[in-house]
Amino acid sequence: MRTIGYTESDHFGDFPAPVEILSHDDQDPPGMQFYSNAATKLADRCHVMFPAAFYTKNQTGRSHLAWSRDGVRFTRYGRVPMVDVGTGFDSKGVYVCSGAVPGDKPNTWWFYCFGTRMGHDGTSVANTHFENGIGRFLLVKIK
Repeated sequence: MRTIGYTESDHFGDFPAPVEILSHDDQDPPGMQFYSNAATKLADRCHVMFPAAFYTKNQTGRSHLAWSRDGVRFTRYGRVPMVDVGTGFDSKGVYVCSGAVPGDKPNTWWFYCFGTRMGHDGTSVANTHFENGIGRFLLVKIK
């Protein structure tokens, strides 16, 4: 079962053992696992994370939202995906990338995401036609 952990070091290559900071719980569908996290610091005391949840039952990846004041203790925002699969290149999975690009207005940030039409446990790569794409969405801070 995959979860999200945290570790920190003052130099690369000597990380202590990670501690789990985000995992599925009994309110989530059976078999849901968290993959990547896309944790990003937007401002002092304002961190967001878009953990990609893999739903084993239907073999899809969907991104949820969590927030934090310190970048370590995250709280999930609701139980439904914030960035869900679509009907095109992103019909099997959508994964948000770390980092944010400032928007044109204050307190707005663009996030990029990768979508795929290929199932997680799809056929052999040699026999697969990849249909993937990149999308983006604007996150707006509501005061």
